[in-house]
Amino acid sequence: MILSWHPLPVSEADEYRIVLQNIEGTHSSVQISAVAPPVQVDNLDPGSQYLISIYAVKNNKLSPPLTGIGETAPRPSARPTTTRRPTTTTTAQPTTTTTTSTTDTNAVVLDNSRYPNIDYSDGFHCNFELPDICGFIDDTNDDFDWSRNNGSTQSSDTGPSLDHTLATDAGYYMFIEASRPRRTGHVARLISPLMEATDGKCLEFFYHMFGVGTGDLNVLFEPLDGSASTKIWEESGNHGNQWKRGRATIRGDSPFRVIFEAVRGSDYHADTALDDVIIRDGPCPTPVLQCDFTPNDLCGFTQDLDDDFDWDTNTGATSSADTGPITDHTSGTVAGKYIYLEASNPRYPAQITRISSPTMRPTTTQCLQFYYHMHGVDIGALNVYIRSDNNPNDLGNPVWTKSGPQGNDWFLGRVSIVSATSFQVVFEGVRGDDYHGDIALDDVVINDGHCDLPVCSVGRRFEDHCYKIEKDGHTYQDAANICKANGGILAAVKTQSQQDFIRDLVSGEGNRWTLFWIGIDDLA
Repeated sequence: MILSWHPLPVSEADEYRIVLQNIEGTHSSVQISAVAPPVQVDNLDPGSQYLISIYAVKNNKLSPPLTGIGETAPRPSARPTTTRRPTTTTTAQPTTTTTTSTTDTNAVVLDNSRYPNIDYSDGFHCNFELPDICGFIDDTNDDFDWSRNNGSTQSSDTGPSLDHTLATDAGYYMFIEASRPRRTGHVARLISPLMEATDGKCLEFFYHMFGVGTGDLNVLFEPLDGSASTKIWEESGNHGNQWKRGRATIRGDSPFRVIFEAVRGSDYHADTALDDVIIRDGPCPTPVLQCDFTPNDLCGFTQDLDDDFDWDTNTGATSSADTGPITDHTSGTVAGKYIYLEASNPRYPAQITRISSPTMRPTTTQCLQFYYHMHGVDIGALNVYIRSDNNPNDLGNPVWTKSGPQGNDWFLGRVSIVSATSFQVVFEGVRGDDYHGDIALDDVVINDGHCDLPVCSVGRRFEDHCYKIEKDGHTYQDAANICKANGGILAAVKTQSQQDFIRDLVSGEGNRWTLFWIGIDDLA
């Protein structure tokens, strides 16, 4: 097979890395390097289709792949023929794929004339927004295939309604359709492009496992040295109607593939989805502390003895209506555990409850992340302190704080920690004016390194949230519903700095006198 494409200027690429994967029976692969096209590739299986991925290499970093499909000539028959059947090859470019017909089975031309500005990165990132799905292929030896979809799946009460990348019904993701003719135990496998050998990469992805019949999702590491595949990550069952992050460290001495294996569960309420697959250089961070409050010992967290009352462990809804969560954050189900401040009698306004982490070692930089829920008209405050072993009786000023109702959802809090001495993280809940003030906490994690700022695929970031303007006119309730349908809430102005940000955001749209809706307390 002869491959051709438009070469980049010498200053833009040191060389090209070419991977050909047989997408039919054998799944064999060939990987070569070249300094310029055209390139002849030998020793391919005859009469087979290959997925072609061409990466430009600059300073040992790979560009996004240029992809296409090529077909090798059939094996010569005993009775030669004078005609050759037309075949189809793919003319590919980074954002669109078109198909052309050729009578030369061995020639494949990849048109990358629109590919001059290459974004070199330290890893692989696929959001499934393009039909080529970044070179992923379906296994031909499983029971059924993964499908690319946007919006909701065809069955109610299962599958996502929005993708993870854009958080809209226009964004795409991959999923398994669990309806008939699928049966319990049927398997679908999605295979990644070929990756280079590594002494440590971090695989990160987002998965959605919602439905009472949800089965299993496994991630397999498949080296090409002939050794067996190994399972590096697994989850099973109903995790609620939410996208969740999965991570696994990959190590291998030979090129490898990653396989996402979904197993159909007990009934059709079992649509499992996948989005935003990322492979970064370096192993995944190992949490210094990780707690979902499932263990009876609360992961070593301890109740303070000099506060007014204790945090409680709970599942499902709290005892009062219109306050507190109805599920935990970890699983998104009524069976999952979290801790919370119960604001009902005999609690009084301004009473406090504190819970402290195990003692942590000194650190130059660590990132504390946690999820909080502050829903109710009487919400008080949630404060985070760093208690130093050198002065345990003085909490000082909080390093993070929120007060008042924040909306009926779980939100991410994060703060960087620098401490020259051993320390504890202290979560302090302050009871508000009345019983509609339950505050909840879940999924506390401390990692080494700086906190990553949230990346806004749409809109602009302010603190821990992304803000986007919807220009069309709507009633207040319609505006709130549109925000919720897109995975967000109607912005509620709570601080002067936030008000200034929103004012500038609106002014930037060209009309500073535009009327716009904002949330009122907890109604957003």
